[in-house]
Amino acid sequence: MNEITKQDWFRELIDDINSAKTQLVKDAREAAMKVAWLIGTRIVQDKENLEKSFGDGYVTHLAQNSEVSDSTIRHAIKFAQKFPDFEKVYELEEGENISLHKVIHKYLYDPSENKVENCELINCPNCGKKIQHKKTNK
Repeated sequence: MNEITKQDWFRELIDDINSAKTQLVKDAREAAMKVAWLIGTRIVQDKENLEKSFGDGYVTHLAQNSEVSDSTIRHAIKFAQKFPDFEKVYELEEGENISLHKVIHKYLYDPSENKVENCELINCPNCGKKIQHKKTNK
């Protein structure tokens, strides 16, 4: 093998490795979005039964029994409601490079919503750093 062929072979190997990594990241992003969408879709389908059985606290009840956080369930529900057809998510400006994080933080909530309205900054009792803490309504 001459030197040019060795370099071409090595470059091709590196390109193949990078392509495989890129595909894996894309597949993982899509899987995360699909799981959230499926969870949200299923909950939306059963919302009436959930509300009858558990009232307004059905999200918390689901979270506790499925070991998924309240916020993950709420995001999943909003995702399914906003994108009833999963494939439509790829029509956003990011196209196939969209991620669940981007969907949640850029597309699910109206920017005019004040997300920290019910929060206050407090000192963490463990480390002393300032953290956002949800206010309780008394």
